[in-house]
Amino acid sequence: MEQVDYLLLDEGVITSKGILFRDRFYSCPIAVKNQLFHPDHCMEDKRVDVLYEPLMKETILIKLEEWRLCYAYLISTDMKMSESDVEEYHAKIQVLKSNYKQLRKRKIQRIIISEDNSCS
Repeated sequence: MEQVDYLLLDEGVITSKGILFRDRFYSCPIAVKNQLFHPDHCMEDKRVDVLYEPLMKETILIKLEEWRLCYAYLISTDMKMSESDVEEYHAKIQVLKSNYKQLRKRKIQRIIISEDNSCS
């Protein structure tokens, strides 16, 4: 297999289904955190700069701001994702966020309890 040691610059589109680049959908943690894929934020498709290695299809770099790059990972090669798939994806993200908040809350409570016990 040929090795490529450079990145090419192209353009992708942020949609409610993910980052569409060369007939594939990608996702990145920052875009999920900032809800860039949420249908309310995707009234019109937004273009985004993409850096990619021609032989690597699983990962791309997207330019979210002037200086910020984020790895985006392949989530689907299916261009025909249904609206119910998109809604299910967003619902799962919300559940994961809720679970994460609850875990953080419990961790903070344990820290406070352990500090109170160590002061006694």
